[in-house]
Amino acid sequence: MGKNISSRSMIFSTPIWKSIYPRAKEENSRFGEFLLDQMADAGLDNTSRSLVNGWKSAEIDDLRENPLWASLGAFVAEVCSEILSVNIKSLRVQSSGANIQGFGGYNTAHNHANAILASVYYISAPPGAGSLVFHDPRSQAFFANHYDCFQGKILGRQKLGIKPDSGSLYIFPAWLMHEVEQNKSRDLRISIPINIMNQ
Repeated sequence: MGKNISSRSMIFSTPIWKSIYPRAKEENSRFGEFLLDQMADAGLDNTSRSLVNGWKSAEIDDLRENPLWASLGAFVAEVCSEILSVNIKSLRVQSSGANIQGFGGYNTAHNHANAILASVYYISAPPGAGSLVFHDPRSQAFFANHYDCFQGKILGRQKLGIKPDSGSLYIFPAWLMHEVEQNKSRDLRISIPINIMNQ
């Protein structure tokens, strides 16, 4: 702190939480095999709102009620109930469907309407699979004539990328705009977006 500045407060910050699913090693291969079998039966589908060059599985109303996803759903609910300090029974753990993306697949910028928290769990994130990129939510900051003077110092960056790991769960406010970079790996990136809703 400079000699002429008495204090500094950081306001309107945006949290992003990361948690490691403890059963990832034993369940990720099962998740992947199931989704690849589904994709083989259904063929490629590019009708998702943000998914480009990839395939999306069917929507899952509450992961905890689905035998395949029940353990992951219970874990996500537990983490999010801690974050929100609410009764776990008040939350619904919903997904718009898992994503499979090969080389060149990506997700355009979007947020998760009607949810409290949004999250994404990575079943497979090989090296070169691309970052999960968050956008600065302070839209008015972009209209400042000299935003670039503050970038990376006080106001932060306009975008911030996180390189995901297999078995990692990233949780953030559902209104936060985010995108996923192109998969530049020859291996598949497999993830499942998860919305935390009120029951």
